[in-house]
Amino acid sequence: MLHNLYKALYYISFGSLLVPFLLGAIKFKTLNNTLRVLFFYLLISVITEILSYLLPGKCLSCFYAVQNTFTILEGLFFVAIYLTIFTATVSKYIVATTGVIYIIFAASNFLSSKSYFGADNLVSMVETVIIISLSILFYFKVFIDLRVSKFNSYSFILLNSAVLIFFSSSFVLFLFDDLITHISRMTFEHLWSLHLVTNITYNIFLAAVIWKQHI
Repeated sequence: MLHNLYKALYYISFGSLLVPFLLGAIKFKTLNNTLRVLFFYLLISVITEILSYLLPGKCLSCFYAVQNTFTILEGLFFVAIYLTIFTATVSKYIVATTGVIYIIFAASNFLSSKSYFGADNLVSMVETVIIISLSILFYFKVFIDLRVSKFNSYSFILLNSAVLIFFSSSFVLFLFDDLITHISRMTFEHLWSLHLVTNITYNIFLAAVIWKQHI
């Protein structure tokens, strides 16, 4: 029963990803720069989900390579998204510098540890911390620098909230990674079901942001 619920949530999670992606495809010509970056992020997410479903039983090293590539691209997409939002030179410099440091760190980590074709949670954790930090920086600008009216956009507050909730959930999972690898499959499915629910909520928020189109 619970296993069936987990499987249902897994497919619902993937289906929920298609909602903002299809909305973005339909409305692409009317999207601004921020939402176009978000759309291409969703495109890469859909491709990654499909490959991640097909590859494990056929080529496990290929599966990890796809996951690790997505981790790098996801971090860069969010750096690009926040670059399109922040207007202050200092904020843009911080975001851009963070992106450069991140790509250098990810490349050097994969090269030195030779973990590109294997499981590597270090880069994923660093990526998660960076995205959470950018989200917090956004809220700092909202409450401190109220002169920047663009930060008061309801849509981007919604997007930023979704990002903060989803990646905070991912960060908690990374913290307990060693424990998760030693628990039973049933317990794992229970825990991962919570993450899938968060992912579904995240995708619904992204769909709402694209539908509103007022960033």
